Amino acid sequence: MSQELLNAAFAVCKDFGYPSSPERAYNELIKQYPAVDRPTLEDAITRSEALISAGCDWAEQFRGANSRGKGLPKIVLSEVCPGFSESVYSAAQSWGLFLTK
Repeated sequence: MSQELLNAAFAVCKDFGYPSSPERAYNELIKQYPAVDRPTLEDAITRSEALISAGCDWAEQFRGANSRGKGLPKIVLSEVCPGFSESVYSAAQSWGLFLTK
């Protein structure tokens, strides 16, 4: 699966809220990638949802005790959710911080 498709799926899932409606996310992705089959698009959505969830876990670990931002996250997003760009991993961390505030 291409990094471009995964990045696009992350953007769609983020824009539609988390957890997003898989059907709504699929309908948006099929507009952008009409030649890609449904199982591949659904897999990209599932992987993007997993990245958002991991970003939330990362954010909680980053905050640490008493939510002071002194924690050391043990989650490495690129290891638990491979295939996305570095900018998307950074966005997932930011989004995780926003969603868990």
